[in-house]
Amino acid sequence: MKPIKGASDGFRFLAGLALAGWTLSVSGDQGPSLNSTQAALAPGAPHWAARASSSVWLRYTTKWRQMKNTAVARALAAPAQEASPAATVVFGQTVFNKDASPMPQNETSIAIDPRNTNRIVGGYQDFRGLLDSSGNGNFTGWSSSTDGGKTVAKDGQLPAVNLLGTMVPSQGEPVVSVDKNGNFFLASVHYDPSSSSPNGIVVFRSPAAGSSTGVFAGSCAGGIDPDCWPTAGVVAAETCDGTGGHFNDKPYIAVDRSSSAANGSVYVVWTLFGCAQGDTSTAIQIAKCTNNLASCTAPVTLESTAGNGSPPDFVQFSHLTVGATGKVYVTWVEHTFDPISSAETDSIRLRVITPAASTSSVGTLGAMRTVHVEASPLPWGMSPYPALYWTATYPKVGTRGARAIIVWDRRNLDGLVDNWYLGSEIVAKYTDNDGATFSSPQTVSSGSGFQLQPTICVASSTGPVVIGYASHQNDATWLHRQDWYIATSSTGAAPYRPLRLTSLPNDTAADLVFTEGFIGDYQEAACQAKVGYFHYTANYTAKSLSILGVQKSVRQQDNFLARFTLP
Repeated sequence: MKPIKGASDGFRFLAGLALAGWTLSVSGDQGPSLNSTQAALAPGAPHWAARASSSVWLRYTTKWRQMKNTAVARALAAPAQEASPAATVVFGQTVFNKDASPMPQNETSIAIDPRNTNRIVGGYQDFRGLLDSSGNGNFTGWSSSTDGGKTVAKDGQLPAVNLLGTMVPSQGEPVVSVDKNGNFFLASVHYDPSSSSPNGIVVFRSPAAGSSTGVFAGSCAGGIDPDCWPTAGVVAAETCDGTGGHFNDKPYIAVDRSSSAANGSVYVVWTLFGCAQGDTSTAIQIAKCTNNLASCTAPVTLESTAGNGSPPDFVQFSHLTVGATGKVYVTWVEHTFDPISSAETDSIRLRVITPAASTSSVGTLGAMRTVHVEASPLPWGMSPYPALYWTATYPKVGTRGARAIIVWDRRNLDGLVDNWYLGSEIVAKYTDNDGATFSSPQTVSSGSGFQLQPTICVASSTGPVVIGYASHQNDATWLHRQDWYIATSSTGAAPYRPLRLTSLPNDTAADLVFTEGFIGDYQEAACQAKVGYFHYTANYTAKSLSILGVQKSVRQQDNFLARFTLP
């Protein structure tokens, strides 16, 4: 990690933005400020939004209101995507959408058809929703490919659904999964940040290739065509206002592809926030839905906290996977912050659920285990120096046979500077007995600078464990540019062997709409047989845009796809 040299690196960073034609203000309303990752919530925003996922938090900030006003004007001035030397991607990556506007895409997910590894479906947060004339468009995007990601067959957004009698738009937090028969599932949060209408967690189903409907069918035209995702299952729906109710946030899904009693079931885990004034409670909840989404179990609480203790705490960032025997492995964090000492701690949790045949039961819950008490988590809402985007420790879990591997990012250098931390690494632990005991921490990546946003996939019960992540290690000068790596282990234990997937570092500050204020909470890799895909966000593409009468080529966030092979 390159040490901070007083303010010189910060000035070099700002100068670089100025030379690129960008304006960065320390105060005022003309762009992201140096502490934009901790931008104040807008007047009237709900109290729970400060602890929500970054995409939900963003919707309630003053910065979001500014971006809504400026993004549409910029988008309407931009013609189709152009190729430029600075933006051409020459190392085999695919822009995994058909968006000709300069609207960003981030928070990426990916799943592979087990019957044909060339058929893939990706999910992403799609800010084309800003171009909806109603101002309340759909933000949960998807793309499909039938040739291994070389081209995008179709793309679109999940439509609004009826929640408690009100049509409510999709708002992102996408997660894709697939069953062993090739039926794809895409989860989303649905809410309207401009009103107190109901909110909820919704899962959509696309029938397997060869069906009359679904993303691979000729009847699906893309966009919000109902033939693309013909079935929607409402997992949870509630009202949320200052007098009561709850907000449902950050879903993750996985489908049982084993031969267990719950084969084909769709598991959904998410965070629940109390909405009433003074209600600081949070809970991690899980439900199980039938494969056709005709019914879901009542939510079951895995951990809850009142949030009013000393120090205050909350639970967030759940993740899950289904093992080879049908056992469900769920992870999340209990985050505490001591306002006196400013110390933050993430207790990383694990619960294992034994599957049940009954459609009214999620299964038998195992004991709640503490994987690790992380005393150096990525500070809530802070940024890696000198970048400006929001980060937090978000653990992920994968299984290889009876072994469960839990991976997360954490700080590896002491000290904080304003709203920045100075270095981070990727570590993992594993358990061979469902959490009764754990290994010592295993180093996945401790390269210089920052290693962030880990994702994990395992192709089979005997295949290699793959951990993907973003790394700043190749930017010794400016410190904030990213590459994407995978690190593989033949057993799910150290050593992990790194492989760089990108040959051109991504300038995280280059996006037209967000600059560097928001890149999402996660990115995802998927593995099947000897093939893997990493679905990530980068600013490699450009649009031609007229600015004050001058035509300029400007960068933007897009969702990209890298394909890799496994031994």
